[in-house]
Amino acid sequence: MRILSAQSRTSKLWLQHVHYVDVIKLFLFAASDWSLHLHTCTMMLNLFAAVGHFNYAKACRIYVQQMQ
Repeated sequence: MRILSAQSRTSKLWLQHVHYVDVIKLFLFAASDWSLHLHTCTMMLNLFAAVGHFNYAKACRIYVQQMQ
């Protein structure tokens, strides 16, 4: 995956897309496991900030801090 992402920008973009789809799948799966839920919320902070949902990023950060 590293070699593929280093070869072209398009492949790097697709690999990032697949990674974030996996994060969202993990978030849906993590409904029954509390520690996995908090870990997945932490992983989603970058996604919220990258797409411009700053209020979600702020609220999620506070949520994770309070729940830990």
